[in-house]
Amino acid sequence: MSTHPRQLWRMMEPYHQLSYRSAEGVERMSALGLDRPELQYFGARLCALGPVSAEVAAALTFGFAPAYVARAVPEVWQRAEPEDILAARLEAADATLRRVLGDHLAETAEVAGLVRRAAEACDLGGHPMAAAHLAVEWPDAPHLQLWLACTVLREHRGDAHWATTTAMGIDPVECHVLACADGYMPAEMLHRHTGWDDAAWQAAVDRLVARGLVVDEDHATAEGTELKSSLERTTDRLAAAPLRVLSEAEQATVLATMTPFARMILDAGEAQPWRLREQLWREPEPV
Repeated sequence: MSTHPRQLWRMMEPYHQLSYRSAEGVERMSALGLDRPELQYFGARLCALGPVSAEVAAALTFGFAPAYVARAVPEVWQRAEPEDILAARLEAADATLRRVLGDHLAETAEVAGLVRRAAEACDLGGHPMAAAHLAVEWPDAPHLQLWLACTVLREHRGDAHWATTTAMGIDPVECHVLACADGYMPAEMLHRHTGWDDAAWQAAVDRLVARGLVVDEDHATAEGTELKSSLERTTDRLAAAPLRVLSEAEQATVLATMTPFARMILDAGEAQPWRLREQLWREPEPV
C-alpha cells in the first residue's frame, strides 16, 4: 500500500473532530440543554451507541478519568435523547463544513464515495465505536457522507489503538503520561483535558518511571520512546485493513484531496491541532 495509514488518518482527523468544538456544534448542543463542555463532548461522542452507562462510556473512551466521564454520563441522556444529539451533531458538521470549506465544499464529492467504501469495509469485531457509527444512516450530502466515513475510520483506528495500548500493559492514565513524555502535547494540557486528578496522574508517572519508560512527565526514556513507537506501528497495521479496499491511485486521490481540507479546518481552529499541524505532512515510519 503506497499511502501510509497514518497519513490518511492525519487528514481525516480534523474533518472528524470539527463537530465537537465548532461554534455551530456548541450552539446546537446548548439548544438541547447540553450546556457544559463535558456534556457536549460525551453526548456527541457516544450518541451513536445509545444511552450507555458511565462505566461503559469510560471503557469505550478509555483515556478519560471515570470520575470525569461520570460528570456527564448518565446526565447527558436525561437532558437529551441520543438520536436528537446525533441529529444535532450532523447539523453542526453540515453548518461548520459549509462555513469553513465554502466554495471548496463541492470538491468533497470526489472522495466521499472512496472514503465511504473504506469505512464500509471495516472489520467490526473488537471495534465497538466504529460499529456504532457505521450503523448510523448515511446522509445524502457528499460532504456529510465524507464526515461520517471519516468518523467511522477514526473510531476504528481508536478502537485498535486502545486495544493495543492495553495489550502493551499501559493503562488509561499511563497512556497520556507516556504520550506527553514522548512530546505529543504539554502534560498540563492533556492532564486537564482528560480529567485525571493530581494523585492519579502522579501515580501513573511514578509507575512509568519505575518501569524505565519515562524520566518524568515531560521526558521519555529510549525504552519509552520505542514502546510508544511500537504502539503506533501496531495501530497503523490494524487500521490499514479497511483502506486496502482502495487502490493505490484511489488512496493517493484521497490524500491529495483531503490535504487542503485539513489545512482549512486547522487554520480555522475547528479541530484540536496538538501535534497534528506539526505532523500533518511529515513522512511516518514504516508499518
